[in-house]
Amino acid sequence: MEKWVNLRHEDLTEETKTLISSLPSEKAYLGRNLCKYQGSWYYYNFLQGVLNFQRGFKPQDTDIIVASYPKSGTCGSRHSLSRFLREQRTLLMMIL
Repeated sequence: MEKWVNLRHEDLTEETKTLISSLPSEKAYLGRNLCKYQGSWYYYNFLQGVLNFQRGFKPQDTDIIVASYPKSGTCGSRHSLSRFLREQRTLLMMIL
């Protein structure tokens, strides 16, 4: 159990723990454990989130997914997207 010391144990499923034990792993510069899954390196608890998303996400035709790195203008991106969507809705109302 020593390798899980940086995580809250209840956040990882047994399936995730088994998967992690089979993946290549490294220690990050702060001593936290990383594992390589599908070509990317993840902290163990992030990997749990990725797996949950892969299992449970059901895309809809109307979904818009915007992704960015932290501190890369996320608020500005959200504002621009929000403004764009408002303008599209207004344009659609004018057409109808």
